[in-house]
Amino acid sequence: MSTGLDIVDKKIIESIVSDDADELRQTMRHMYERCFGATCQYVLNNKGTREEAQDVFQDALIALFLNVKKGAFRAESSINTYVYGISKRLWLKNLNKQQVLKPVEQADAVLFSEQIFNFEHQLSVNKLLLKIDERCRSILKDFYYEKLSVSKLMQKYDIASEGATKNKKYKCLQKLVKIVNENNLKRDQFNNE
Repeated sequence: MSTGLDIVDKKIIESIVSDDADELRQTMRHMYERCFGATCQYVLNNKGTREEAQDVFQDALIALFLNVKKGAFRAESSINTYVYGISKRLWLKNLNKQQVLKPVEQADAVLFSEQIFNFEHQLSVNKLLLKIDERCRSILKDFYYEKLSVSKLMQKYDIASEGATKNKKYKCLQKLVKIVNENNLKRDQFNNE
């Protein structure tokens, strides 16, 4: 890893690589405080809402997490710049794909597909998915593989509102990320087929 990172960025990387869930949660909260403002402003300036900015930012954090875990983060820029760049790319991809604003779930799905399911063989995501409860596994597969909308998920799983459905999907993603962390999927494991 490059020595161009400041001490705070180095601590963030160490936290992501560590197996300490409490430290990782604290780091993610710090990332929101430190980096969310720029992403939020960008999304708001480009036809988005604060809620959509939060969703894109969460996806960017997941991408950072996965890239650090697999050793793809090269530290060529600060973590702030890196996360902002991912957020911006996701939002632009979302806007360009639809040429009109589409629900942020599309950007969410693009990121999740690229960052997790594209690594399916290397990460054994299917095995990891078996470690989360059946409802979460079904929700994630329906959303990311079957591309069901939030409203369809809400109906299928009898969830009270779209907001509650997004929250449930996010919590399921958090469970999967926690399992990735618990299984200590580090660089050498990502490089072996």
